[in-house]
Amino acid sequence: MKLNVKHSAVFLFVALFLLAATPSWLHIRAGNSSTIVSAPHSGSDLNTGYIVEQIAKQTGFASIVVENGRNMRTRWNVNRPTVGGGQTCDSERRTSSAEEAFNAYRSAVLSLNPNPALFIEIHGESGVSVIEAATKGFSRDDASKIKQLYTELRDKRLRGTNFFAYDLLIEPLDSIRLTASCAKTIGLFASLPKVLHMELPRGMRDPPTVEPYTQILAELIQKAAIQ
Repeated sequence: MKLNVKHSAVFLFVALFLLAATPSWLHIRAGNSSTIVSAPHSGSDLNTGYIVEQIAKQTGFASIVVENGRNMRTRWNVNRPTVGGGQTCDSERRTSSAEEAFNAYRSAVLSLNPNPALFIEIHGESGVSVIEAATKGFSRDDASKIKQLYTELRDKRLRGTNFFAYDLLIEPLDSIRLTASCAKTIGLFASLPKVLHMELPRGMRDPPTVEPYTQILAELIQKAAIQ
């Protein structure tokens, strides 16, 4: 028992130290860190920071919001030590500032939980008309259950409204375009056991549509975390 208390005290000290050293552009909300929800591009991905903050409040899960740059070509990718997007992993440019941002982001995750049961990133993508969910550690059966649950929650929440019903495509059940391959191979996801990386369409993040879909996502994540 003494050993467990000692180890807990050490971990708490390290966590508090990392939180104190966190840069001003990275916002950490403590909570149930078995699941961590993050918005790594809140500066450029409209309302993703707001969505994550609301999910954290409603579920009690820990969260991270990054106030990243708005320029898609020069912003830090944050979940890997490179800048820019839409390229192959080998083509993405590594910079010292991107490396520092990645290290700060990774430290923030570790300060909350070095081995979360589920890590979720919320992104925005204007070029899609469905939600694309890249995954790590999910079986086809896991993905099928998440997809069915999402559809049920969406249909229930939107019943009797005029909001557009966005569908969900999820790996490894469905084929998607945005697979988060670089984060999985050279970034944070490589060291995490279970990851859900969600790309939300622009229309879904615009007011007033963002409100019902934030509720849907909060319920989905709450239920997905216990499956």
